[in-house]
Amino acid sequence: EPIGNDTNKFTGTFDGDQHKIMNLKITKGSESGYKYIGVFGFVNTGKVKNLGIENLDISAECKDAAGGIVGYIHYDKSVLSNCYIKDSQIVDSSYGKDHPVGAVVGSIGTNVKIDNCYAYGVDIWNDRGITGCFFGKLNSDGSTITNCYVAKTALKPALGNSANRFGASYAFGYTNGKTATITNCYSAAEDTEGYNNGVADSYSHWLKSEYSAVVTKSATVSQVEAGLVTNLEGTVFTTDTNVNGGYPCFKHEAYFVLTDVTITNDKKVAVTVTRKAGVTLAPQVYIVSFNENRFITAAI
Repeated sequence: EPIGNDTNKFTGTFDGDQHKIMNLKITKGSESGYKYIGVFGFVNTGKVKNLGIENLDISAECKDAAGGIVGYIHYDKSVLSNCYIKDSQIVDSSYGKDHPVGAVVGSIGTNVKIDNCYAYGVDIWNDRGITGCFFGKLNSDGSTITNCYVAKTALKPALGNSANRFGASYAFGYTNGKTATITNCYSAAEDTEGYNNGVADSYSHWLKSEYSAVVTKSATVSQVEAGLVTNLEGTVFTTDTNVNGGYPCFKHEAYFVLTDVTITNDKKVAVTVTRKAGVTLAPQVYIVSFNENRFITAAI
C-alpha cells in the first residue's frame, strides 16, 4: 500500500538514514480507488529524506497522479530531500485519463521544496496524460527544485492505441503555467520515442520554461553531451566515467581512491582521498577499527 492517500495524508517525517528500498512491487487496479500512486501516495506538510528506491515496479491504474517516490507532494513545509530512484519502471494503464506521471514525483503542489534528488534508469509507460522524466507537473505555485537531475530515464510507447498517445511528455517536467524556481538541475533523459513534445534535447521540451518557471544554472541534454555543464554549480556536481555513464553526478556519488594513509596515533589515521573525477579532498582523521580478519575499516 502506498504510504499516505487523499483521506489519510502522510504528514510526518520519514528519514531513510541513507538506506534503500529494493524490489518493491506496487500493483493497483482502478477498483482500488487510489488517486495517488508511489512509495508515498500523498505527502502533505510531510518530509521524506535520505532514501533510495531501486528496482521498483509500479503497475497501476491511478486516478490522479503517479510517481516513483511520491505520487503527490503538497502544501507548505513539504520536503523531498536527498532521495533517488533508479533501475525501476512505472506503468500507468489508466487509458483516457489526463493525469501526470513522473519518475520521482507525479504532481507537485504549493510551496514544496525538492532538493538533491535524481532519477536514473527509470522507464515510464503512460497511456495518456502528462509525463515527465523527473516530475509529472506542477499543480500549484511557489515550489523550488534545486540540485536535481535525470539520466538514462525514458518514456516508453503507449500501451493503448498508438494514435492516441498521451498529450505531452517532457524530459524533466511540465510547469503547467505555475510559478516555480528550478535551479542547478539537468536532464539527460533518453529519447522519448517520438512522443509529442518529447524531444529530450530541446530546451523548450525538456521543461516547459516558456511558462512561469524561473530556470537558472541548469543544462539540457544536448549541453551535457557536449560537455557544456558549466551552468551547473561546481560545488554540487562532478563527472565520473564510472557513474551515470559519464553524465554529471553528485560529488558524493563519485568513486573514491585512497592515495595516502598515515597512522597518527592509536586507532586513528590521516587519510588523503582523491575522487576519480579528479577532486582531491584535504586529509582528514577518521576513527578506524579491526574486525576478526584484522582488516582496517574507516568511515570515508
